[in-house]
Amino acid sequence: MNPRTLKEPLKALEEQLEFSNVTDLRQDFLRKIEEIQKNPAIRLLILKHGRPQAVLMSAEAYDLSKKVVQLFLNDSERLSREERISAAIHRFEQERSSVPAEAGVSAVAAVKSAAR
Repeated sequence: MNPRTLKEPLKALEEQLEFSNVTDLRQDFLRKIEEIQKNPAIRLLILKHGRPQAVLMSAEAYDLSKKVVQLFLNDSERLSREERISAAIHRFEQERSSVPAEAGVSAVAAVKSAAR
């Protein structure tokens, strides 16, 4: 992990979401990798037929994200299953505006149906 990221973890976790379709990404892949290496806050949401398929991010941001998730999971062990599901639905609804509408709706629907 880059020592700069360890000193400034919030910069690596800041989300600068960019969008790219698969065709454009194929043509520009190496340049996008270089951009992400220079700025670990960049996340590239890859779309296929207008739907989110994958996210490309720096290894630094991925490592930090894993640490944050682990901290969250450790903290959430004290919550009941229903409280965790409710909190997850709330987060999905809040974050829905940063994702194309059809992807946000399907993600929330999937979580709600899993809760039943």
